[in-house]
Amino acid sequence: MSHCKYHPLKPASYYCRNCKLFTCESCCDENPASDDIEARRCFNCGQPLTFLGAAYSVEPFWRKLDQIYRYGFNKQSLMLIGLVTVIAFLAQYYQVTLLLLVPAIFLMRYSFQCLENTAAGKMEAPKVEESFNGGIQLLAQVIAIGGLGIALVIVVESFLGEELAIVMLCLVLIVLPANFILLAVNGDLAEAVSPSNIAQLIKSTGAAYIIMLVFLFIMSSSLVLLSSLIGAEHKNIQIITSNLITGYYSVITFHMMGYLVFQKQDALGFYAPDSSVSHEPRTELQIKTAQIEVLVKEGRYSLAIEVYRELLPKNHNNLSLWEKCFKLICAVKDKDALERYSDTYLPRIMSRGDEYATVNTYRAISAVIPNYHPSKADVCNDLARDLFNQGDYKSVIKLLNNFHKRYNNKPAIFEAYTLLKSALLKTPNLAHKADSYQKFLDKLKATIDSDREKELKDNPLAKFM
Repeated sequence: MSHCKYHPLKPASYYCRNCKLFTCESCCDENPASDDIEARRCFNCGQPLTFLGAAYSVEPFWRKLDQIYRYGFNKQSLMLIGLVTVIAFLAQYYQVTLLLLVPAIFLMRYSFQCLENTAAGKMEAPKVEESFNGGIQLLAQVIAIGGLGIALVIVVESFLGEELAIVMLCLVLIVLPANFILLAVNGDLAEAVSPSNIAQLIKSTGAAYIIMLVFLFIMSSSLVLLSSLIGAEHKNIQIITSNLITGYYSVITFHMMGYLVFQKQDALGFYAPDSSVSHEPRTELQIKTAQIEVLVKEGRYSLAIEVYRELLPKNHNNLSLWEKCFKLICAVKDKDALERYSDTYLPRIMSRGDEYATVNTYRAISAVIPNYHPSKADVCNDLARDLFNQGDYKSVIKLLNNFHKRYNNKPAIFEAYTLLKSALLKTPNLAHKADSYQKFLDKLKATIDSDREKELKDNPLAKFM
């Protein structure tokens, strides 16, 4: 199984032949108006991607053990296990041996249905009524496989001795899951017992088959151990418990075998879709944010910023998107882009009324542009006020110094230098400079008052405006 280049823990669903890289469902472009998997394209080169199918996207069954064990606790499986347990208990309690065939048929048919469904990529448990169809024929085939195995052991014991018979018994138990898999997949007894088919299946599944056998052995051993712990003196409890656990283990065992086939389908020569992969079309925002992630991981920062510029006007209320773009521009230290961006971004942050966030944003900007000043006087004053309230007097002084040379708005200048004077007074080694600013403020106030009087004289209605 190959993994996504950009998400190493996620299995790959697509391959770009041009870039020679694997990607998952998220890390590729698509047409949001279409659910055609062929519409997927590479974010890097724009070329169509090759869909790999479930053989590449499915994870090994040992990484899905939690889901495999939960499979037996779904509603459908529990209904079947409960029904089988009740019938088996009644048959054993009243000693009606033939009645035991009924739960055996139901459980065997349902278990094989679990194997077939899972191998086909259907990860939901089948309905209980599916276990009522074709059960007798299937049971006969299973008995035939078991009988053939027993016959082989007896023949070897008769002609080659007891030791080799034990070896043959172990071999029979090893290939038994392969027999069941072949029977479920092909539906033919001859195919299921064919030595060449068995060898091919075990060879194709490799270590995964051995790991599966280990888990099957552990489950079988635990059943025997539990029965011995309960003891024969609690016969009814032992019967109920054994049937419940046998039913549960049967369901998840065949589900595990089906998952092995699903996992190794490419080696076994057939295709099954992965029902866990969603082909729901994504929104433009989802696609573009995924593209940005890919471009950033590829080190193509300028292109990523361009995608942000395309997205932001359409998502002007998405503050998270604005924040991500800001962090990217700061990280790449693009001074020109950051200065342009900050004049729009900073007022958005300040509008939230969170002085702490405003101050941190300004500090991030200053780390890249040490002498940054907002392009608008009112934004500069509001920023300085937030810095002052947070106790960062040195930044206030730095921000408002020479304010009158950058802006020609006299009321704004008066406001700025009033705040600057307060910041100087809060800074012991600079407090002596406050007097010069106070003199400047006195002159500026006289000028502002004079301008106001002249404006009222020329336009009496101005006082109402």
